[in-house]
Amino acid sequence: MSVFEKTAEVIKKVVEETGLSENDIRMVVSRVVPGFHNPSREKKVELTKTDVMVYETLLNNGFNPNTVYRWFLVTSAPKDVQRKIRSGEITIRQALNMRNKLRQQYGTDDDAFIDEVIWYVEEYIL
Repeated sequence: MSVFEKTAEVIKKVVEETGLSENDIRMVVSRVVPGFHNPSREKKVELTKTDVMVYETLLNNGFNPNTVYRWFLVTSAPKDVQRKIRSGEITIRQALNMRNKLRQQYGTDDDAFIDEVIWYVEEYIL
């Protein structure tokens, strides 16, 4: 079973038990897991009733919340990274590394990236 099928299964089970939308589930997991599930984080997260409900649903259905969080990161990666995962060219760990490098390389406040985009527009479009 691929990571995309596993993610769909997780979302289906959590939606059935909690009634939340897929987007809400992703938001809860992305907020809860890094702060609460990882004890090495300095900032502790106070859980709401919804957070607890999603977290317990994951645990009760045999899903590790940290693993689910990693699956969500991979399934939100750029399309070329997702294609490589589907074809088996790279592993989930490699995909996460690629995703993180791309995010660090091209932040929205990155002046070099903005300059590069302007150059390409002037060079090839104008």
